[in-house]
Amino acid sequence: MKKSILVLALILGIGATAQNSNVELKLNPIALAFNMAAVGVEVPIKGYDNATFNSNLFYWQSFGGGWMKTYGASMGIRKYLNQDTDNGFFIGGASRYVTLDERWGTTRWTTSYISVGATFGMKHTWNRITVDYFGGIGRAVPLDDNGGIYVDPIVGFNFGYKL
Repeated sequence: MKKSILVLALILGIGATAQNSNVELKLNPIALAFNMAAVGVEVPIKGYDNATFNSNLFYWQSFGGGWMKTYGASMGIRKYLNQDTDNGFFIGGASRYVTLDERWGTTRWTTSYISVGATFGMKHTWNRITVDYFGGIGRAVPLDDNGGIYVDPIVGFNFGYKL
């Protein structure tokens, strides 16, 4: 499953970059201190100077190979309220695929879900360097027999570089 998520994200990223020259690569180096990896790409939508498509991959494991792992992929669209650039305050929509793997003693619990939600945030740009932070909420639907519909918090912080 991890490989299929990676392949899908690479196909989306390559397809998006083939059409656009203003690609922004994103990384959250602060997350590395908390045993998390998060990488992404944001590209302008052709014909719209203040709208972008973004895609991310993320992975987190508790310290020491411990009791919890989370991994997944997300993609979304951002509409910047600035009239002519992808900078400043934005609102958008996002969809995510997430897998949770938890162990409590000898009990192991694994579930996967998809979610669709709304986001808002701010992006600051200095020449080619960017910093963005965002939050939002989504509606999560489990993909297994656990049933139910859950709230999916969406938060992030990224450093970016425009190629």
